[in-house]
Amino acid sequence: MELTPEQHSATLEWIRVSAQLRKNRADAQQKELKEELTALVAQHKEQAGKIAKLNAHREAVQKQVRELNARSTDLEAEISGREQRMNDGTGLTSSDLVAIGKEIDTLKEKLQRTEDEHLAALQEEERVTSAVETATEEGHAIAARGKKLQEERARTATTLDAQAQELSSQLAGLAKNMGDFGTQVTQRAQDGPGAATLRAGSCGGCGAALSGTARDALANSGPYSVAECEECDSYVIKEG
Repeated sequence: MELTPEQHSATLEWIRVSAQLRKNRADAQQKELKEELTALVAQHKEQAGKIAKLNAHREAVQKQVRELNARSTDLEAEISGREQRMNDGTGLTSSDLVAIGKEIDTLKEKLQRTEDEHLAALQEEERVTSAVETATEEGHAIAARGKKLQEERARTATTLDAQAQELSSQLAGLAKNMGDFGTQVTQRAQDGPGAATLRAGSCGGCGAALSGTARDALANSGPYSVAECEECDSYVIKEG
């Protein structure tokens, strides 16, 4: 098949624009951005689980703080009652006073242990509260990053869609300038490159080496001759 110089020129431009459109369609997949968004979704889910565990632990610690505080109050009341009884001394023998003194000492030891546990629980509550705040801030940062990427994805998709429409329009115009050959190229472009230039004996569309017959046909014909790639079924032309 031989093209006219006008068809050949239009076909070369069609090949260039078609390559841009294929790149546009590949870019429109936004593969790397999708992968990052998927990773962010997993991170956000993991972070939410971490926050939930921390909150559950904090609630348990807060319950412990309340219980220890109540126990300390009860112990203080018991100590105070026994001290008042001992100070009053009414009806008490020396043995009774000694026994009450021992009880007070035992209660004070319990109170000291309870207060130590209470202090430790308060410190743990403070630590966990700080961890919850940090984890929450990290979760917000992950969510903000995801929102930013979603907006970027939407903007990129809009831009690439507009570019694709423009490139498709250019291809349609060039195909008309190519005549019947343009119709054939357009049909073949549905399943592959459609048309490509000769590159070192290979198809510039898929990279496959042309058959010896196709190479000889191009080598022994004029500058506007056409061969076919047996691999991708594209038309192959010389650049001139």
